[in-house]
Amino acid sequence: MKKAFLFSVVSALALAFVLALTDLGEAAGKGKPGGGTTNVNPVIVYVAVSSSGPYNELAVANADGSNQTALLSSDQVGYFFPAWSPDFNLSEPGFQGSVVFEQWSGSVAAPFIVLKIIDVTVTSSGLEIGTLQELVRNASAPAWSRQGDKIAYVSHQEGEKGIHIFDLTTGTDTLLIPALDTQDAGWPAWKPNGTQLAYTWYDENQGVQEVRIRDLVYGDDFPLVSDIGASALDWSPSGTYIAFPGVGAMRIVNATNGDMETLPDTTWAQSPTWTPDENRLAFMNRNGRSGAGKRKIVVRDLTTQVETVIVERNGFHLYEPDWRR
Repeated sequence: MKKAFLFSVVSALALAFVLALTDLGEAAGKGKPGGGTTNVNPVIVYVAVSSSGPYNELAVANADGSNQTALLSSDQVGYFFPAWSPDFNLSEPGFQGSVVFEQWSGSVAAPFIVLKIIDVTVTSSGLEIGTLQELVRNASAPAWSRQGDKIAYVSHQEGEKGIHIFDLTTGTDTLLIPALDTQDAGWPAWKPNGTQLAYTWYDENQGVQEVRIRDLVYGDDFPLVSDIGASALDWSPSGTYIAFPGVGAMRIVNATNGDMETLPDTTWAQSPTWTPDENRLAFMNRNGRSGAGKRKIVVRDLTTQVETVIVERNGFHLYEPDWRR
């Protein structure tokens, strides 16, 4: 199966981690870092970074945080912004899919960034981890369509900068939204029915920061909200809402009319991902602390605003969750 990927804004975490990296290298499936049960059903993929050194993992866990399992681990490269594929074989029980992610190595001044993919299969026998594959270089922010046939990503290759769509059926790679030196297009997110793509747009000359929507059927492109410094967009399962962190808080915007809600006590929240019921939103939170607050994966009930920690681990900060579609 052909697959592809995309790119993201460099975070403070990425910069700090890359400083500690030296050479390429990774190991697949290094044990279960958390308490495991026989009910293996990983639905959350995330990044775990040791608080005492460069060691990190690309890991998965059940919805309740159990069965924390490393897909990849390394003290030489960094993993960032993983994204699930859909289930490629709905006729079989369990899950047959993949995770695409960014792999960073080298120096901050000239990081070596590659989109890679690893197959993840869940059967009655448990979790099976496939062979690591390289997809695309110099790209980031991968977003898999819910239909499984396309991947949107951001290319940073000269002459190809901007948001691309890779068609996995035909192998066609199309530059959809070009970016110039004074413009930046990023963080693509698919509407669940595959007809629209949300993304961030920054125009330095005009001083414009927007979340925009591109209609993939008719070609229309329109701004949804402006001046909110958005990143890491995620579209809700019904297609009604888009969640993103922006200007010091987690935001939820109506994808039709632009009405926006700010979630309380989310100053340091990042990387939102919707649960399938759409009544809850998962994200990384650090307990409202800007410095030493431990990063955990939490779920916020959007009706009551009650927040529950679902994935945490002693000695690790957890980042960038993605909930399986």
